Amino acid sequence: MAVKIIHCADLHFDSPFAGLDSVPKAEIRREELRRTFGQIVELAEKERADALFICGDLFDGERVSAKTLGYMREKLSMIPQIPVFISAGNHDPNIAGSYYRILDWGENVHIFSSQMEKIECDGFTVYGASFEHFEQTESKLSGFSVDEPEKINLMVMHADLDGTYNPISRKEIENSGLDYLALGHVHQYSGPLSFGKTVAAYPGCPEGRGFDELGEKGVICASIEKGNVNLRFMPLSRRIYREITVDVSDATSYETLCGRILLAMDGTNDDIYKIVLTGEAEFSIEQAVLLENLPCFAAKIKDKTKAKVDVSALKEEYSLKGLFVKKLSERSDFDSPLVRAALGFGMDAMSKEKVKLP
Repeated sequence: MAVKIIHCADLHFDSPFAGLDSVPKAEIRREELRRTFGQIVELAEKERADALFICGDLFDGERVSAKTLGYMREKLSMIPQIPVFISAGNHDPNIAGSYYRILDWGENVHIFSSQMEKIECDGFTVYGASFEHFEQTESKLSGFSVDEPEKINLMVMHADLDGTYNPISRKEIENSGLDYLALGHVHQYSGPLSFGKTVAAYPGCPEGRGFDELGEKGVICASIEKGNVNLRFMPLSRRIYREITVDVSDATSYETLCGRILLAMDGTNDDIYKIVLTGEAEFSIEQAVLLENLPCFAAKIKDKTKAKVDVSALKEEYSLKGLFVKKLSERSDFDSPLVRAALGFGMDAMSKEKVKLP
């Protein structure tokens, strides 16, 4: 018998999306996050999943909108035949006054308490425990082992492998007797992680929320038999955060530079870009000009360029810049990275309003 699980984590409902360039775009992303949750529920139904696992940080903090709560409860009520197991994480611990305790979640939803619990299902067993504080410095897996090793044993947990938030260890996983450990906390899909006979995995977050969460995001569809765990990563994110690097050297106009940026944009018009500019700039770059009419949902520029310096011409110039360049060029280590960096900083300071540090 194979048990099929849809495994998600780290939705962070009602995140501020502060990195976007407008309030309307941030609200669009919050609505898209809600709809992605709806897709997860629909996927559980389409795949005829035996359970839906939500492994912590369902909420980004203590404040959640009524719109989000209503939408989420409505969607979960549409799959009464599928048990839903939730383990609260460090952003949304299961504490007094939390939404986990004051809302009616429906008969198919089980929210784990801070103590390890065991739930018997048709053909498999689910264990789990929630954070009871915003910080969890001791491992909730310490000393744990399953009661009936011959059964299919699963666990739902928000945990930091060898980290600081519920710091579970590889040895604890190996000794647990679990067949599959469904984890949350890490925002990147981990792939299957094997510890003895136990397979563990992080699905990552289903929607990126910033440039520290690059690439495709989604959930795991797990098919679990005794001695065999098969994982499928299923992309769901409506937009992808991407980072590209563009060398501005020898670009003498905005037209040329914009052309290079467009060539480097390897996603779709729905995506969100961080554009890192490098090299020696022939002219002072105004970011607003580059950002205008880019074919994407949103973009930001990180300017790491240095002003191009014609050393031969400048050191003959009777000016502050000329004197500065001449003095530096007389150094025996003029071509060293340190002195070239000093040259760049000095030219920036004399040419522009602010100096760009690395």
